[in-house]
Amino acid sequence: TQSKDSGIRASAEAAIQRAQTKAVQERARVAQNSALLAELGLPGDSAGATVQAQPVQPDDGAERDALRGRLQRAASLLRTENFPALAGQHCRDCDFVPLCPIKSAGSVIGP
Repeated sequence: TQSKDSGIRASAEAAIQRAQTKAVQERARVAQNSALLAELGLPGDSAGATVQAQPVQPDDGAERDALRGRLQRAASLLRTENFPALAGQHCRDCDFVPLCPIKSAGSVIGP
């Protein structure tokens, strides 16, 4: 029955999630002093989680300074509700192209 099938599917998905979580935790234990980026449920990825180890960055290093600068800029833009248009690959799927100052063909309001 459909109810039984959905129960089996939910149990299988829960088991997969537990296995993926254990794999991520094991990799985190191995790489204790570095950051890990774990991507779960990627399309076409039947093997489970994809984990990318990130190297440790010194607190006073150039990478941390650059990251702090980018975070401060993002926080400032959010606080002031200033969202500048930035062209990129994401433009091809954007619903706001008619209103975009970079991509639009002009005013959407007639004379």
